Amino acid sequence: MLISQPNHSDSKWQYLMANFILLLALLAVATFFLQERFITLSGTDRMRLEMYKSTLNSTIEQYYILPYMLSIDKIINQSITENKDQQRHSLNERIEYLNNHLKTAAIFILDAQGQAIASSNWQEAGSYVDQNYSYRPYYKQAMAGLNGKFYGIGSTTNRPGFFLSTGIRNNGQIIGVVVVKISLNEIENAWSEGPENIIITDEH
Repeated sequence: MLISQPNHSDSKWQYLMANFILLLALLAVATFFLQERFITLSGTDRMRLEMYKSTLNSTIEQYYILPYMLSIDKIINQSITENKDQQRHSLNERIEYLNNHLKTAAIFILDAQGQAIASSNWQEAGSYVDQNYSYRPYYKQAMAGLNGKFYGIGSTTNRPGFFLSTGIRNNGQIIGVVVVKISLNEIENAWSEGPENIIITDEH
């Protein structure tokens, strides 16, 4: 009678397979719990993100109409078409007054070439007056007949803000652009006190 001897290689292979199956089972369990945890966290994060988004939008939306209201102002329109120094001085004072009372970060007027002809900060060292912003998205959008929207760092002041713009029309032609800059400092400061790191970006 022949008695087969145990094959050590088979035993080793069975041992490895058993360990491999056990490892797969542990990975499956771990993946399940991680997925459940991720779903819970992502749901909470989405709620927080919507809250941040709603706060940001409500802050910006209250200023949406302002560029248009300024674009139909007769003094602003005349300052571009007539190009008189006295009118420019009066316009600087006018938009400085409006900026202070409307609590905007800045208001400035660009001609058709993108050069600032008046600004609410006209008396400050970092005045926008005589600066050219033709490369800025809010200028290009407004000159194309759109309502411009742009979040970025001010190229003159180096201060971040949200820019709204619209074209100034005369006889159907766009002859200049009104730009309103909104500061988001209060929102950003409030967000900085929270547990998340929030970054504002746009398509530009």
